[in-house]
Amino acid sequence: MSRAANTARTSGLVWSERDHNVFHDQFVTGTGDESPHERPHAVLHTPVYEQLGNRDSKIVGSLVSTIAFDASFADLLPDKVRGIYSVLKNSCGQQ
Repeated sequence: MSRAANTARTSGLVWSERDHNVFHDQFVTGTGDESPHERPHAVLHTPVYEQLGNRDSKIVGSLVSTIAFDASFADLLPDKVRGIYSVLKNSCGQQ
């Protein structure tokens, strides 16, 4: 069920475009012309069931969360490090 998606159309539901830019700008250490929508995000969805712990019961809602990878990886390395390559792999074998 994993796929790459453009989050631009949904990001305005919680934050304004300006707020989204300000959030991501705090993690940018170099210059570039990419928009925050071009930076990697993970979008997680999970159903909410009518009966707790019973996946056969009716789905009555959904929890959705967007995680920005630049926020997750901020301040992990010393200031002298100016670049790093990483490979992210999920349980579906995707890289």
